[in-house]
Amino acid sequence: LNLCSIDSTDLGPEHWLMMAKAVQENYALYDGFIICHGTDTLAYSAAALSYLIQNADKPIILTGAQQPISNEITDAKKNLRDSVICALDPGSRGVMVVFGGHVIAGTRAKRTRPSATMPLRRSTSRRWRWCRATGWYGMWLRPGPPARWSSAARWTAGCSCSS
Repeated sequence: LNLCSIDSTDLGPEHWLMMAKAVQENYALYDGFIICHGTDTLAYSAAALSYLIQNADKPIILTGAQQPISNEITDAKKNLRDSVICALDPGSRGVMVVFGGHVIAGTRAKRTRPSATMPLRRSTSRRWRWCRATGWYGMWLRPGPPARWSSAARWTAGCSCSS
């Protein structure tokens, strides 16, 4: 799905509702979701989706890159690959950010300096999980109650993204 193609600095609440609605409408069709997102507001979107989609038993992953995927030297390919690996892991569930070799809970991602080699980090010093080429290490999530959609996520967003 191509929800919209805009600069991430232009994303706001109506777009978060649109993302949550797209996940909700397709929830039964897919085993997980990967949302490619600009890094400027990725942490805000992850936090919003974490509250709009609670107790999801499927992975809902947001990822981005500092350089376009078409560039010869880019982190986009690694971040996308790590996102797919994370989505395929049976222990992955809920909203999370996969970026720079880290898996961060959606409510814990924080934007740092745009020029930093790791512009997103966890809001506390402890990492949630590490992604390595050989596999996943760290904390696993236990199954929780069924997914709960906030009343805002059920609301139909009247947003049209065309640029």
